[in-house]
Amino acid sequence: MAPRVLLSSVIKPFGPEHGDGFAVTSDANYQVLWAQDAFRPQTTNKQWGIDFIAANIEAPTTCLHYPTMRQFVRELKRGYDYVGIAFVSPTRHKMKAMVQAVRQQAPQTKIVLGGYGTAWGENLSVLADHVCTGEGVAFMRKLLGEDESRPLVQPDIIQSQRLFSLPMPGKTGFLFAGLGCPNGCDFCATSQYFKRQHIPFLKTGDSMVEAIHAMRRRHPDLTNFTITDEDLLLNETRGRQFLKAMRASNLPPLSITIFSSVKALSQFTASELVEMGVDLVWVGYEGQRSGYGKQVGRSYADLFSDFRAHGISVLASAILGSDYQTEAIARQEFEDLLALEPSLQQFLIYGPPHGTPLHTRLKAEGRLDEERMRMPEKIDGFSLLFRHKAFEADQIEALQKEFYRKAFARLGPSVFRIVATWFAGYRNLRDHAQPRIREK
Repeated sequence: MAPRVLLSSVIKPFGPEHGDGFAVTSDANYQVLWAQDAFRPQTTNKQWGIDFIAANIEAPTTCLHYPTMRQFVRELKRGYDYVGIAFVSPTRHKMKAMVQAVRQQAPQTKIVLGGYGTAWGENLSVLADHVCTGEGVAFMRKLLGEDESRPLVQPDIIQSQRLFSLPMPGKTGFLFAGLGCPNGCDFCATSQYFKRQHIPFLKTGDSMVEAIHAMRRRHPDLTNFTITDEDLLLNETRGRQFLKAMRASNLPPLSITIFSSVKALSQFTASELVEMGVDLVWVGYEGQRSGYGKQVGRSYADLFSDFRAHGISVLASAILGSDYQTEAIARQEFEDLLALEPSLQQFLIYGPPHGTPLHTRLKAEGRLDEERMRMPEKIDGFSLLFRHKAFEADQIEALQKEFYRKAFARLGPSVFRIVATWFAGYRNLRDHAQPRIREK
């Protein structure tokens, strides 16, 4: 008989009273939009990885997304051969409580730990029977004795959002194009987790378009998609294949969100992104003197204005606490970012996840705050985890929240900014030569 598998995210509820950091929650938009209060669309961010694994193993598998401890234990008692728990460093205290529950309630069940939290600098073998420190499907197939070469399939993941407690029109389908990133930024846990390698799930542009078609066959009204890949357009060949396949397709107008970099985006024109269906890009802004290779290309001012004119919104992710920054420099970079008028913006404190070059460097320099690094509630992007020459922890943490609030006060709600960008795209592209663009 095939082994039975239970895969779970960490347990809820979340909040400081449950040992969680400020930004640790199941609300997908909280970290970026918390300061926008009632104007923040709300949606539960499912643990996509366990759904992807479940869709690609043959063993009968149940997935739980943010169960309560009572729900988790009740499911455990149904009898499973393996239970996999996906966690990140800020949720390791929740993972430990779940491990303890498994040992008490289902001692015969083997425990598998996975997720970026496995890079954490503690010996997890004392907690679990197996630890996955790489791509999860290959790991689970090998563990279960299944065919590791079987082609991957995309799971059926659909999410909706609410604003002002009302359902927002349209749902979003999630496609998984790849894991890992070769850019290798010193703070990036995901890049280092996969040893700066990109693991493609959708290897060609044609396969990306076919994945859209496949999901639309199951959900004919679906036109909103998020394609998850750390830097989707970095491989220009795949990107141009995607553009060609989209041009040749009979798809209706689509609204696609992607993650990318200046380096990757500079390989394409804004008009080409529109033809791909892209109208929201999450791009690293970091800081002006950060020196990351992925920032080389067109200027941020050029990109942002060009995108806005083509109806493409930008989520700019900035960093506070780089070594070169003082409060004066940070404030100037904040002003420079707001002058670009991004539709959304994020401010995170420079952080050294275990296994990253930044962690290695700060440890060698004796600058890590080892006590804070042991506190899950501090590893949330809103806490300073090392000694900075220009900032005390409370100073930079207050400055970060000030920036979020000021951005909202001065630029307004992101949902309004996105609509304004759509309108700019409408004015400029309503007479576009391509029928699908005119229709959009």
